[in-house]
Amino acid sequence: MEKIKMDAAQEKQLSQSLSDALDRNNLRQHLKRVWVFDKQILVVDFAYRNVHFGFDMTPLSDKKLSVDLLKRDRSQTSFIITSAAQGKHRLTSSTVPDEAVNVVIDKAIDLVNRIDRHYKAIEDGFSLPVSGDIHIHEAENKGPRPDTKPHKVGIFTLPLGRNYGGILQAYALMKTVRDLGCDPILINRRFADKEALLTTERDENDIIPAITNTIDMEVDLETRSFIENNILPISRPFRTSAELKKNIADYDLHAVISGSDQVWRAKYARGLLKDFFHGYLDPKDCRIKRISYAASFGADQWEFTEEQTKMAARYAKLFDAISVREKSATELCREHLGADARHVLDPTLLQTPECYRRLFADRVKVAPGRRITSYILDASPEKAQFMKKVSDQLGMKIVAANRRFDSAGTLTPDRTVEGWLVDFYQADFVLTDSFHGVAFSILFNKPFIVFSNPIRGLARFSSILGLFELEARMVKDVGSADLEALLTPIDWIKVNMRLDELRHQSIEFLRNALEIPPKT
Repeated sequence: MEKIKMDAAQEKQLSQSLSDALDRNNLRQHLKRVWVFDKQILVVDFAYRNVHFGFDMTPLSDKKLSVDLLKRDRSQTSFIITSAAQGKHRLTSSTVPDEAVNVVIDKAIDLVNRIDRHYKAIEDGFSLPVSGDIHIHEAENKGPRPDTKPHKVGIFTLPLGRNYGGILQAYALMKTVRDLGCDPILINRRFADKEALLTTERDENDIIPAITNTIDMEVDLETRSFIENNILPISRPFRTSAELKKNIADYDLHAVISGSDQVWRAKYARGLLKDFFHGYLDPKDCRIKRISYAASFGADQWEFTEEQTKMAARYAKLFDAISVREKSATELCREHLGADARHVLDPTLLQTPECYRRLFADRVKVAPGRRITSYILDASPEKAQFMKKVSDQLGMKIVAANRRFDSAGTLTPDRTVEGWLVDFYQADFVLTDSFHGVAFSILFNKPFIVFSNPIRGLARFSSILGLFELEARMVKDVGSADLEALLTPIDWIKVNMRLDELRHQSIEFLRNALEIPPKT
């Protein structure tokens, strides 16, 4: 795209948008100056804790802008803002002015937070690996350790892989815990493999870092990039309970949280089930708080064996706070585990649409016409036929949000987590049989139809739909489905008010469980 000179009107409008955004996000205190280079590029310079960095906002011929992150040579520390050639890293190649401002603001906030976290890590006596655009090296003078440090919280969930919903719930829970003022870390509990089983004993001289910047998983790069850029820090991988039990003290945790997703569904958790009930902790050790957040059994019937039930009941009694994702799970906990549980929101719904929009702002493109996004995990000829009927009724084409749908929809090219989010964000209607497909339809206020999915668990759908009085959006039998009723408009004002209420209640559960005083 051809670069052009920035006219006075464009400069004024962009500067005003920046000024407003700086004030909204409390960044003006770190701003050095805003100026125009060579009558073409709007430059925004920041300085924070003696680290200097800037952004180039370059106008293009299509009235969009590119945005670059730059390191500044004035920094008197060993911080490296970007390791890219020429000290410049492209954040977005082409986006509209408002989105360009958001890119600058979001990255500035990200850098400030990362610099703060690194200094805290140095004060605690170790260097925190940082991935992404900023690579920070330990300063020579560590200075005194603070008297008060944020709580360190370990997050346990099903191993992250290609499941978009699983990845995003982990991201959302980590962010929510961080927003509460804690330092979360994803405890990277993996399924055992043949290599791990054959090499459970390591040489005592082997050095394995406690914290890494890689997920160390058998997964394609399409999801790995999001995980390693947005779900940090990550612990070293643990493939056995014994290994986890031996090393968990290295993380100096105030609390551990199991969840969300189907961590308490035995056929999914398999050999990790005991660890998801925090069985790796010494039962006599009460120093670490044991918590579950939106843990899911995945079904409204009890699926544990007798042995699993005894194990779970024994460890559930040691929990400081238990919450579950489905309403039916509160009764399962009471009846089979002898424990009281709170019904809370899935972590993805604890964050606002704006939070996710920041993740994919540079990927949003003008959509060519109205569209239905389909996200189908278990395809069938009956579903495909019904989807075609919906498409014809609405006069919209179907765009598939994953590889597996092979009947009615065309395939979208961007298979990243960000691309998956864009598919829902730009949808005019959604067809899905996925729990998180429903969650993001509700979050982004997209009218939807959900196919019941008994294979993966009906309780998950009935519970989330019931929270918002949207049970009528679920199809149990496509042959007898009333399409006219399914296409009835949703009262999004009512839904959003309910979501705000539930979000507040769920975050308060976490705040109380972690013993974090409310903000004054």
